[in-house]
Amino acid sequence: MNNYQNAVSILIRFDALGYIEGIQSIKKSIKNNPIIAERWADFVSIIQNRELEPDQPLTLVNDMANQVIYENPDEEAYVWLDRMIQNVEREDNGLDPYIKPEDDHTSEFKRYR
Repeated sequence: MNNYQNAVSILIRFDALGYIEGIQSIKKSIKNNPIIAERWADFVSIIQNRELEPDQPLTLVNDMANQVIYENPDEEAYVWLDRMIQNVEREDNGLDPYIKPEDDHTSEFKRYR
């Protein structure tokens, strides 16, 4: 399985779900399925090391996770993917929302989903 296919196998859990439900679905899959847990570890490494081909991060976020990104496509998609990883790996049930940098003039990011 190549990097992109691995990422798709994780993000398919967002299909037709909202952000919160998608995060919960991934957490449940990791907990209950050792194959998904292994793929998750690979996925995290792929995203953290920025190992996807150009345009693949954007395609993952737009098409697999049903989130729309318009500007700085791959860069912004990696920010979204990084935040998603943080949320999945949280021990509590809280969520840090993805936020779009240009929407907030008082801090680096502002809420955007």
